[in-house]
Amino acid sequence: MGQEVEWVDAPPKVIAGGVHGKYREMLKPWKERPGVWGRLPLELDTCQQASAIASRIKRGLVAGVEPGEFDAVARTVDGRHFAYARYVGGES
Repeated sequence: MGQEVEWVDAPPKVIAGGVHGKYREMLKPWKERPGVWGRLPLELDTCQQASAIASRIKRGLVAGVEPGEFDAVARTVDGRHFAYARYVGGES
């Protein structure tokens, strides 16, 4: 067959926004105010987009964020779609 399996510990993590992505800079202020909710400065087209971004932040799938470091949710307010986050990595 000619093809060999390459065994790995885990597949690479897929990161949104790339290594130097916009979320790394966008989320910096949250680390200065642990436990405080803030709305990301993005208005999204659909609730699914807001939910996807919140999920990726919460799971650590954006550049500069570790899994569990942030709590994040999506909300639709007056027909507008947003993602909200709070930094929990610094809480004891």
